[in-house]
Amino acid sequence: AVQEYYERYHRKNDDYTEGQRIPYASRIYDGEEMCNLVDSALEFWLTAGRYAERFEKELAAYLGIRFCSLVNSGSSANLLAFMALTSPLLGERQVKPGDEMITATVPPIAIVKSDGASGTLDEITGNSIFLFFNDPECMECSMARVRFNADPSTQELVKNGELTIVSIYPGETTDESWTKARADIPEGWQCIAMPEAYDYFDIRSLPTFYFLNKDHKVLLSGVNESYFLNSFRGAVQLKKNQAEIKKQLREAAIEAAKKQQTQTTEEAK
Repeated sequence: AVQEYYERYHRKNDDYTEGQRIPYASRIYDGEEMCNLVDSALEFWLTAGRYAERFEKELAAYLGIRFCSLVNSGSSANLLAFMALTSPLLGERQVKPGDEMITATVPPIAIVKSDGASGTLDEITGNSIFLFFNDPECMECSMARVRFNADPSTQELVKNGELTIVSIYPGETTDESWTKARADIPEGWQCIAMPEAYDYFDIRSLPTFYFLNKDHKVLLSGVNESYFLNSFRGAVQLKKNQAEIKKQLREAAIEAAKKQQTQTTEEAK
């Protein structure tokens, strides 16, 4: 039954015509994988199970290595790989604070702005850019939007121009959801449609978040909203702590200068 469902609704036409666009990062699967998916779900192995163990063993054998560990996403794999690079066992090759790291840069993907104008993602600027992929029909997306918009630290970063939040609808501008997305933009946010979002970003579910620097290099992805909310709060608190330290140092310097002046005056007498 699952194979028949795949043949009827999911099998893609592999015949391409010259000039037709070929996505480089689309989801690729066949009927066998759909059957395995249903089989695993019926056993209620929603996390690692016998399929995961089998894959780890066979992949390790294929690569000729001793161990293979599966993780939930490419982002988690990157985090584990980076943690391995910080191991003292690497000696001089160990990655340390201050070392230069080269990461992927988001290309100038075609977008449609909330006013209907066409453009590319690289036109959006900011010291820190937070991409929020969502659909107004998605309850989790709506709740995430409310939490970010209601968070004082996030609001402060946006207001001060330290954070640019971009609400992205990953669909066509002809969709009714795009109309709803444009009508519900929090103050200070930008709203765009990106029909090719799934071809460029690892969007497994909505909402999905990406954090970029001013050069549009990907700094973080694959984590949930709580992580970003805590990070934004931490950034604001750190800024306040630094301001308080500067204030205390300034007051200490003024007090020291006063004492020095008083001592100099007394010595002159």
